[in-house]
Amino acid sequence: MEKDIIHFITPETRRKLFQIVYNAYWIKAREEKPKEKGARPVVNKAMAMDLGVSTQTIKAWKAGRSHGSDECVLKLLEKALELRPEEALEALRDDLRRHKAIVEAIEARYAFKKPEEKPEEEAKEAPKEAQKEKPKPTILKIFGRR
Repeated sequence: MEKDIIHFITPETRRKLFQIVYNAYWIKAREEKPKEKGARPVVNKAMAMDLGVSTQTIKAWKAGRSHGSDECVLKLLEKALELRPEEALEALRDDLRRHKAIVEAIEARYAFKKPEEKPEEEAKEAPKEAQKEKPKPTILKIFGRR
């Protein structure tokens, strides 16, 4: 699993991944031991054990008080891909679409033009002065920090 992806997963997507895994455990617990009057399936405990986290962590995720550390979210993502791969991938795709929309909004706001693709030979033959155009603003300038 690519660990670098964790840094880009938004809190909203982390919640979705938690919900995917939690629902899978809930269904499994209900199938294994039908609910008796007043009894609750041991979803939190089973999920915590499998993910290597505490039941308090599961409760915090469930209540929305925490989005999990990167290490925990990586385990959560792996478990989501194991239990419900289509749902997990769709959550990641939704996250990617949101990131893309943000980047496109920045491009539009600052009138960035996408570089035109030139054949490699033309690019090599072009003089260096022509290749050096006006420098583009840095990300710090885009967000007004410089």
